[in-house]
Amino acid sequence: MRHVLLVEPDDDLCLFLRFAISGLGCRVTIAGSRAEAKEILGGDEPVDIAVTSVNLPDGSGLSLACEAARKVKRTFLLRPFRGRIEVADEHGVVFRGERAAVGAFLNKAISQRTRMKSHS
Repeated sequence: MRHVLLVEPDDDLCLFLRFAISGLGCRVTIAGSRAEAKEILGGDEPVDIAVTSVNLPDGSGLSLACEAARKVKRTFLLRPFRGRIEVADEHGVVFRGERAAVGAFLNKAISQRTRMKSHS
């Protein structure tokens, strides 16, 4: 079972994404801040995938994603974009769309473990 770290301070989005990701049979650990995420990443249980918001209450989600990339197989960075959400990985933007579609995208990206194309 893959272990996904979800770092998202927005409770509604966090619950929505947790539901989508856990539907794959993944174990999802939630952190609401950079400090919580770093504690989890430094813990005894390995994390396979990290999904983090760019805007965290205690620092940059971008720098957290860079740090996490050294410890996990794949990272995704969520950021607002003109009323929608962008998802980026180490190759750049892989999704841009409505908030309601982000869960389905992450579900597919995690299950396929391949780079997805950007959606306009």
